[in-house]
Amino acid sequence: MADKQQTFLFDDSPDQPPLSSPMPGSASHDPQASAPVAETNAVSADSSSPVAGKNVYIVDAHAAIYQVFHALAAANMTTPRGEPVGAVHGFLRDMLDLLEKRQPDYLFCAFDPPGDTFRHELYADYKANRESMPDDLRSQIAKIRHLLDLFHLPIVEVSGYEADDVLATVARIVEELGGHCYVVSPDKDCRQLITQHVSLYNMRKALVYQSQQLVEDWGIRPDQVVDFQSLVGDSVDNVPGISGIGPKTATELLQRYETLEGIFEHVGEIKQKKRQQNLIDGRDSALLSRTLVRLDKRGTGHDGLATGTIGPFRHPRRRRTLSRIWLPWAHRTP
Repeated sequence: MADKQQTFLFDDSPDQPPLSSPMPGSASHDPQASAPVAETNAVSADSSSPVAGKNVYIVDAHAAIYQVFHALAAANMTTPRGEPVGAVHGFLRDMLDLLEKRQPDYLFCAFDPPGDTFRHELYADYKANRESMPDDLRSQIAKIRHLLDLFHLPIVEVSGYEADDVLATVARIVEELGGHCYVVSPDKDCRQLITQHVSLYNMRKALVYQSQQLVEDWGIRPDQVVDFQSLVGDSVDNVPGISGIGPKTATELLQRYETLEGIFEHVGEIKQKKRQQNLIDGRDSALLSRTLVRLDKRGTGHDGLATGTIGPFRHPRRRRTLSRIWLPWAHRTP
């Protein structure tokens, strides 16, 4: 059966708005817990949209799959034919748990497409340190996609763009339509997406992450996340940043000068000579890093949101049927 796949298009024309813009802070409570009608302050919401006032969840599928793959590796779950299915079992459990506890109105799963993305064209060493997907996991991806098809959950995947860009695009579209978007991802890059109507959700901790938590962790606002990461870099994705500038220093600089441009404009005021020189020498590296870490939210696909409407599988009988199909499929081997 074919994947229920929704394509979100990306337009690189110069008429598009900037990839990111300053966003105001948000309250620290979970909007879904108090179930408010969404009020937008960053964008003009479409109150006539069926998404208005609804909760839309977009899952970073590969991140969740990798987590459960490693967490359940020791269990050696296989089919009777000896095929590994630990990640399939774990991902199913995640989806059922998300549906049961969070009860989303819309749900999507974003996948990374095969091959390079536009970031590799900008920087050939982007993610050069990443190991290839383990064979035992690679063989499970098709099963997981089939599982999502059984759930009637759309897979969102765009050639040349990372899943994070899809998360950013869906978050922007949902906010424009007056809904609240929950980005289900552990990736710190996604902290740049936080607004009053976009929150992060950590499935492992059942934690909603908003601007207050960001201030507590990094001491900055959501609109400063890209510049923070541009200074610090990211060894996992091989984003260079600036040598000698760590999280504490980046926070201090942004609290004082607000932006990356502000830091470079006032670099002569920095009294620590080594830090000053590091910033001067690392300016080009920081600007490149900003291009790499900034998520592209310019995709289009408002009409595609309808495909993520939660439908018949919300019914307990449907969930039990799916559980019988998939849960017994995995058993432990010695």
